Amino acid sequence: MNYYQLGILLSQGILVSLLILMLFHLRKKLGIGILFACLGLFQFMQVFLSSTVYVELAKNFLVSPGSSILFTASLFAILIIYIKEDASETRKIIYALLITNIVMSLLIESFGWNIKESSTYNPFNVSTNLFNNNAWVLFIGTIALFLDSLLIIIIYEFISKRLSSLFLKICLTMLIVVSFDTTFFSITAFWNYDNINTIVISGLISKGFVAIFYSVIFSIYLKHFDTREFKTNYLKINDVFKPLTYRQKFEIAKSDAIKTSEEVKLKEIKYQTLTNTSSVGVFHTLSDGYTTFVNPKWCEISGLSMNEALGDGWFKAVHPDDIEKVKKEWKLATIENRTSETQYRFLLSDGSTKWVLGRAAPEINDNNQIIGYVGTITDITDIKLFEKEQILLKEKAEENEKEIQKHKNHLEDLVKKRTKDLEEKNKELESFNKFFINRELRIKELKDKVKELESKIQ
Repeated sequence: MNYYQLGILLSQGILVSLLILMLFHLRKKLGIGILFACLGLFQFMQVFLSSTVYVELAKNFLVSPGSSILFTASLFAILIIYIKEDASETRKIIYALLITNIVMSLLIESFGWNIKESSTYNPFNVSTNLFNNNAWVLFIGTIALFLDSLLIIIIYEFISKRLSSLFLKICLTMLIVVSFDTTFFSITAFWNYDNINTIVISGLISKGFVAIFYSVIFSIYLKHFDTREFKTNYLKINDVFKPLTYRQKFEIAKSDAIKTSEEVKLKEIKYQTLTNTSSVGVFHTLSDGYTTFVNPKWCEISGLSMNEALGDGWFKAVHPDDIEKVKKEWKLATIENRTSETQYRFLLSDGSTKWVLGRAAPEINDNNQIIGYVGTITDITDIKLFEKEQILLKEKAEENEKEIQKHKNHLEDLVKKRTKDLEEKNKELESFNKFFINRELRIKELKDKVKELESKIQ
């Protein structure tokens, strides 16, 4: 086994498949024409290589890179376009490849006439084997390509009804198609060759192996990189090869309309269920504010019935002092194209009020125009009562603080007055003490003089 050449062939297969998938993936940006041009180049290259290059992987086992790698890749391109695009695109790629084959056959045949003339000059000794292909072989190749295209669609549809695995659907389809192509082309084009058995067996093995290899790569792409679903439940095989009639177009459009209608109804049911079980009030209005829908929770909060709330009827429940505020915020939000948010009150029939937080977001169409509003109201009465209670408590606390400050100031004044009185009393005491001490000193002096006089008298 020539593993070096096998590695080269696998590398070429990876390069070719990635190129096809990249161009297919970018078809919405670049157009699918680039992919068509690439496949047309592959057609020329595979014819050229089949007449010039063969690789010997084992003894008496020859492989044509053009036939095994490039031609098989073209068949996979047809299949992926059929799976992911519509019948029109599939028809285009098949016709493009057929026309490419026909034009290439005519050109090769016409240029071959130049090669056969003795006056033709070939200064670089380029191989001219490409022009030695007879018209019969090229004609058989074109017929085989057309039949391969038919088989791809028929077999894939047949297998898809019986298998769910994407890889198995692709792999089995392509194994059957490349087996048919190899057998049909080899027997029809080379029926008079002595080594016809070797040609068929080598082709079956090489193309079968490449088909499995490509199936892995293309399945990974479809499963992980291009997950958009495309179903052809109402297209038949002949839709690929002829334009759709007006009746077919009508049936397709009708089917799409029914499907869309069913989807809309399902969404409406889901929306209705969601709004009916919502814990907040939900409403919908037109762009001018005309109310078209309110849910049961909205009616419970406002005290109005659904019929009473429709149109401008819901203003009947809004507190008179808040109506202008609500209208002003709504108008401003409409001008600024933003979500409106307002706190306002509902005045109930029993005279009580409910505070709500109303929010409304604009519905914008593809032309960036407001076509309506979807909004909610949330009962915030308990929050407002709590806020009011907090305000009263704060006011009472401030009053208590003022009273405490008043008593504090009074006590400070009393302390200052008592302190002043004490200071005055202290001064009086100090004066008295000074007087008393002076008196005692004088008495003592007198006593001392009396004693002194007594002693002298004696």
